[in-house]
Amino acid sequence: VHREVITCDCEMIKMKGYTNWAVCLSVADLTGNILKNLRRVHTVSTITKGLYEINEEVFVSVPCILGGNG
Repeated sequence: VHREVITCDCEMIKMKGYTNWAVCLSVADLTGNILKNLRRVHTVSTITKGLYEINEEVFVSVPCILGGNG
């Protein structure tokens, strides 16, 4: 996965001719919410063990409130 993330922009440029800022904007938005303790709802992957009757360590994208404590 790490290698794919590092090289995906090259693949994107080959296919589209340019890259998209969406990933950077999303990371900036999430980071800003955490650093400013805005406590806004974002759909992010989080561990759901013990929630929704899930007994295993499973990461699922669910709505989460992000703030200064993560």
